[in-house]
Amino acid sequence: MTDSEVHSEIHRDFNVIQNDFHTKLALRYDRARRKNKIKKDDPFVIPFKVVTPCKNTWFIIMNKSFSEVSYKGLETISITNLVYYYTNIGIRVFRIDPNVGISVFNAHLFSRYNERLNKNIVEPIEKVLTFFNNNPFTHSKVIKKDNRIYLMGKIRQGIILGEIMNNGYWMVWKTYISDDLKREYQNQIERDLHNSLKNEISKSFSNNSYWDNSKNADLYHAIYKLKEAPKLHKIVDGNRC
Repeated sequence: MTDSEVHSEIHRDFNVIQNDFHTKLALRYDRARRKNKIKKDDPFVIPFKVVTPCKNTWFIIMNKSFSEVSYKGLETISITNLVYYYTNIGIRVFRIDPNVGISVFNAHLFSRYNERLNKNIVEPIEKVLTFFNNNPFTHSKVIKKDNRIYLMGKIRQGIILGEIMNNGYWMVWKTYISDDLKREYQNQIERDLHNSLKNEISKSFSNNSYWDNSKNADLYHAIYKLKEAPKLHKIVDGNRC
């Protein structure tokens, strides 16, 4: 499949995910919290596995929003939408956010993450879920150079590097750099990212903006406040709604 064909298929699939699965899975998530008597401050992460009519496998990851101190019900659930394809260079994961667009994570990034943090994970899907469980959000900075648009993203466990591709439709993340391997210019950009994020949050407070799961409060708490990743619940079959 070409990039444009993949792009179109993902959008068709995501309409199905939103219309047929999000609400049902959120209700299942809510029931699971209550059944297992999960503490209100526990993120309690569940990855739901869903296969669409196009035969694509998605992971719909649900947890308590990191911007909320305690779980209060469906309105405090944060959702991460992931779908993956296998290419000639390994697994390629697409994260879909209605407010941001499509972010693409190449196999090389997960391999570097696995190596540099000594995770010793063999299965590609386990590498993917471990990465997103530990690093649920990305705050990005654009770097323009030689008629190309590069990206640097701050995540909880380091930084990721990428590029704007597919005619501007995709943010493609290509590799991972752990905190102990950052160069000085990358440290400076990370400090800039931190400062710009704090400024955005201050503006949101001053404007009395309503913060939902996709906005800056989530980013701030997930990237800068979490000292350790929440525990990942077992994969749940999302097609059995």
